[in-house]
Amino acid sequence: MSTPDTAPQPENHAQRHGLAVSLLRGLGLVVLMAAISAGTAFLIVELRMNAIAAATAAAEDDLTALRQATLDEVAALRAELASTTAELQAEVRRQREELEAEMKRVQEAAVAAGVLLEQEGELTGLEARLKEIETLKLDLKSAREEMDAKLQALEASLKDQLASSEQETAAALSLEMSVKGLLIKAQGEVLLAQVY
Repeated sequence: MSTPDTAPQPENHAQRHGLAVSLLRGLGLVVLMAAISAGTAFLIVELRMNAIAAATAAAEDDLTALRQATLDEVAALRAELASTTAELQAEVRRQREELEAEMKRVQEAAVAAGVLLEQEGELTGLEARLKEIETLKLDLKSAREEMDAKLQALEASLKDQLASSEQETAAALSLEMSVKGLLIKAQGEVLLAQVY
């Protein structure tokens, strides 16, 4: 009876050794490719995050400039309204003083001449001047209403611009959150590749 030969076969051992080396090389290449892919994904996500941050900063700068320009425009309109109102009030005062002086002179002349007649509680000679005063009052009122309308339109425009800029900021934040989600997912893929 012969005993089985337990010595390893050199040919079989070399073949197993070559197969193990090939497997290790293949596994090394797969790990290297996964690392390169993860690095590339991380770099792309980082570049996109930087681009989004730059776009957000630019949008904030534009919004600040727009707000300042609007505030300047509102201040200019208010100054114009105050100036116009002051001019109209001065004109009304001047007209009133002239009218009062004229009325006093006419009344004195009418009393002296005995021509001034009173009809239904009003002096008939002064009706034309009273109509002029009423016209000036109406002009002042319409100027005030016009300036108020301009201010309201400007405030409405400002509110609309602020609302649209807030929507743009919200969209930028949403995009940033989605990019961060992609970054987290990419990091998960890297970790998963490392585990494999």
